[in-house]
Amino acid sequence: MSRPRMLLVEDDLASARSFARLLQTAADVTLAASLREAEKVLRRPGELAVVWSDRHLGAPDDGCRVLVAARAAHPGALLLLVTGTIEAPGLEVLPSRVAVFEKIRAHEAADWVLERLHPSR
Repeated sequence: MSRPRMLLVEDDLASARSFARLLQTAADVTLAASLREAEKVLRRPGELAVVWSDRHLGAPDDGCRVLVAARAAHPGALLLLVTGTIEAPGLEVLPSRVAVFEKIRAHEAADWVLERLHPSR
């Protein structure tokens, strides 16, 4: 059985590497640092199980744009947005069923992903 694939979009390299190390216990993690890089990964063949994006990737709404594109390309994927505040304007453009976590609770976001990829964990 193949491992689930995950796209983690984060422009802070230290944060990206930290979460990738944690999440690679459950999935093959591909990192992207921008909307453009994420779009390239989303177009690759094969299904993604999870797409995790920071909200602010150069422009304040780039993370939302990643998840809109992810829902279109990978309708079955778990989608997750990490943001400075969950009450930020512009989040209404997110597709349905996106989990939103504040950046200060990003470890809870990682636990959320791990629990969904491996419920018996």
